[in-house]
Amino acid sequence: MAKRPKPSSSAPRAAQAADATVSVAGAVLRVLGTILLIVLVTGLLFLCIFAYYVKNCLSTDLDVQLSDFTVSLSSSILYEDADVIAVWKPAGEVVHPSHGHYQDTLANRLQSYFQGRGEHVTIRSIGRLDADTAGILIFAKNQFAAQRLWRQRENGQFHKTYAAWCEGVFAKEAYREEQSICAPIGAMAGELQKMCVTDSGRPAKTYYQVRIQRDTEAFLILRLDTGRTHQIRVHMQYIGFPIVGDLRD
Repeated sequence: MAKRPKPSSSAPRAAQAADATVSVAGAVLRVLGTILLIVLVTGLLFLCIFAYYVKNCLSTDLDVQLSDFTVSLSSSILYEDADVIAVWKPAGEVVHPSHGHYQDTLANRLQSYFQGRGEHVTIRSIGRLDADTAGILIFAKNQFAAQRLWRQRENGQFHKTYAAWCEGVFAKEAYREEQSICAPIGAMAGELQKMCVTDSGRPAKTYYQVRIQRDTEAFLILRLDTGRTHQIRVHMQYIGFPIVGDLRD
């Protein structure tokens, strides 16, 4: 009589392994789902906190800063119309953003001033002043006005007059008529931001006339044919009458 083959035990073992694999995969998916849910909830909570901060804290700070900028500039505005604005720049303020001065410039104050009025204006300065110099600056409020003003500068119709106290006693000729200094100005050797009279410099011409003479100081009215960096202070130092209080060598 033929013997019956014994039932194989490999099939149940394979089924058990498959069930275990499915169970592990399910557990992994449940863990990943839980982690994803935690991440989503945490992210949503963070966004809510950030939105609250922007709405209630940051916007308030910006409004205060903008208000301060607008108030401080309003007292400096000398003239304004649809095309130009004339502003008094105090000594110690930089005109345009540059290295070390990104938010504390006159241009920044002007932009804040216009933003506070809900205006989108691209300002263009007509000329410039050194950081240590106080005076009036003209800004064009649109490209058309800027082009016309620059054309007037090139044609000699747009003039700037400077006033300065200088050390020393001037010759009488400087009272009677305007004097001139014609000497090229260029960068001082080995210095990044200092200028001096040098043969390798660019042509520069300054006119001046004495209006008041005191014992050791004189009040001058000056004008420029050129606009070299630090031109007045360099030329006056060059002829032996430095600007009072000028700490540059």
